[in-house]
Amino acid sequence: MVNKKELIKLKKSAVDIFKYLNTLKQLDSSSIVITRNRNNKLTKALTKTLVSFENDTKYKNRNTVMNLIAQLEGTENRIALARREYNETCKKNKKTDLQYLTNENSGAVQVQF
Repeated sequence: MVNKKELIKLKKSAVDIFKYLNTLKQLDSSSIVITRNRNNKLTKALTKTLVSFENDTKYKNRNTVMNLIAQLEGTENRIALARREYNETCKKNKKTDLQYLTNENSGAVQVQF
């Protein structure tokens, strides 16, 4: 069952990450780690919520939910591409301490219920 309070909490987490990034004056390795940890936590929670949507018979066959899932998959692909491009820029500029680690970006998100 999808919980509206959980959705509100997820939205707040996403907004908090956005606000944090907007307050940064300079990227450094600690801000990358903080952002990565917050993003990973949000991704796991979103994945768990999406699984709930997919398994809830009330929502399963609704076009809006299926469209949302398709949009999120597209967003995940764009984020993965942006990470690869960002890492390449870091390599070119010899700022490897600012990279997202490759092994953290590969594979599916692990979610425990």
